[in-house]
Amino acid sequence: MFADRLNTALKIAGVSATDISRYMGCDRSNVSRFTKGKRVPRQGGGAAQRLTGAVFAAAEDNGNTESLCGLIGSFGTAEDIRSRLMLWLYQDEAEPKEPSSVPDRAMPYRTFGQRLDSVMKLTHTSNIRLGKLLSIDPSYISRFRNGFRSPKSNLRIMDDMAQTLFNRVYEQGLEKQLGALTNSRAEAESGKESLYPVFYHWLYGKEKDDIPAIENLVENIGCFKSDEDYASVFDDDIVKKHEDDRPVYFGVDGLRNVVLRFLNYVCATKPPEIYLYSDQNMKWMVGQPEYARQWASLMMRCMGNGTRVNIIHNIERGLGEMSSAIENWLPLYPSGIIRSYYCRRKSDERFSTTLFICPDSACVSGHNVKGAEDEFGVYRYDTDPELIEASMSSFRALLNESGVLVRAYPTTQTERSSMTADAGITVISSKLSLATIPEHLLTAMLERSNADGRIKHELVEMWKRQKDYYTRVLDKEFVQECIPIAGDELPYADLPGILLRYTCEEYTEHLRSLAELLSHDSYRLYPLLQPCFDNIRVRIARDETVITRFTLPHVTYVFEHPYMCGSFVSYGKKIKETYYREKPAVRDMLEDTIKTVGGGS
Repeated sequence: MFADRLNTALKIAGVSATDISRYMGCDRSNVSRFTKGKRVPRQGGGAAQRLTGAVFAAAEDNGNTESLCGLIGSFGTAEDIRSRLMLWLYQDEAEPKEPSSVPDRAMPYRTFGQRLDSVMKLTHTSNIRLGKLLSIDPSYISRFRNGFRSPKSNLRIMDDMAQTLFNRVYEQGLEKQLGALTNSRAEAESGKESLYPVFYHWLYGKEKDDIPAIENLVENIGCFKSDEDYASVFDDDIVKKHEDDRPVYFGVDGLRNVVLRFLNYVCATKPPEIYLYSDQNMKWMVGQPEYARQWASLMMRCMGNGTRVNIIHNIERGLGEMSSAIENWLPLYPSGIIRSYYCRRKSDERFSTTLFICPDSACVSGHNVKGAEDEFGVYRYDTDPELIEASMSSFRALLNESGVLVRAYPTTQTERSSMTADAGITVISSKLSLATIPEHLLTAMLERSNADGRIKHELVEMWKRQKDYYTRVLDKEFVQECIPIAGDELPYADLPGILLRYTCEEYTEHLRSLAELLSHDSYRLYPLLQPCFDNIRVRIARDETVITRFTLPHVTYVFEHPYMCGSFVSYGKKIKETYYREKPAVRDMLEDTIKTVGGGS
């Protein structure tokens, strides 16, 4: 049995369950359940990989590697030893069942993740192996493979991944099998040069282009840090004062110079706020890396000085560019230093407009024929109060027909749980939802925590709002949750401000409440193999998407632009289609997990 083999391996490695838990970075009770046979981690899963890695590392540290290799019958590389140890530990276990993650009605290899998985299996390439070959974390490979992420936002990874897998196909003489897999037998017979373009298009060619931008945006919301001193980003060596007092500047170089002059003035005078709008092609700013660095340096100094920046974005440039613009300022949104908008008017195809305004002091303006700005563009730098006010009036006219692109709130204070209740929601989260915790369980968990009274009160109020919101939505529409169900380690609870891991009893109680909730016609659960994103909850409706961080700073971002919301809906649909199961199968899975976590009770 697994437990017997694990105990033998620990003895040979010269470590106890307590020792190995330190190597794994987890609680001793988790390893204890493995050694006592109460739980068996999923073969090949994250906990199993950490366990085998820990046993190997401990054996090396204790000088027992040779004995461990003799036990499992492998004397190869470190990766070979860990892989062999995995197989040896599970030798007496039944073959794990493949999760029924794709509905029967789905076409084969419909998504990038399914296609990647098929070619990795064909070439016997593990997540760890491909991660090493590409120099990226194996967890990203896992997310690619499980359909949670797409590499389309990174051309280097796309090229390297396709070329690496393609080379492995030829190294193993599997070109005919690849031709059959990609429905390109003729190209496979013609040779590498004919097959590779077909393989590349097959691997990447069917994904919705907006989805990688959505994935990157959510990923960046989850990982940014807020302790940066933005004023210190300013680089005095590369940004010099512009002494010229020309009223007019020409062409792309003129635009770059006049903008540097404007931002230097803003940095020096520290006004309360400035206003920015431009629907001109962004190559003038990003086309030269050195200039882009100067621009970013000056903008950071402006905001470091406390100057509020109001930007009307040109959403018609595409979601990728819009997401990038938002990502640059994510830590600043909660402070109110940056406010971003989108204009509901359609962009003019004939003329471009640029307006950079420091009220009552300075203004840069340009109105030019699109496509001719680099050579023939004309840009004014005005200090006359009447001209500045005229430009400001034009900006206000645009602002009156604009909506807020991003809103940000401290999660524990103003959690946006009041989304329109007549719209169904899709929740994608790394944790079981606070709204589905039974009240008595929440009370007991808060009592067990070391949180102060204020945080406990805020969490109870947040729970009430979310519970009420779920109830109202379920009465009119639907709630669909895409959440990983713990297999190897007990997760943390969705309690912003408190880092509290479930006990076995608490987690099984929460799972029982989900099993009961499945009886509601308007509730559906999509169990995931792993979190789509770490420490993030995404709540998607037709006209609003709410993204909440579970880590400090606890911030909730709200997006209301129809195009962005539509792209989030598409992403949610992709996840649900990939991990669809009938309710009876989901209920059986919950019951099996309850028995496993509860030790068979």
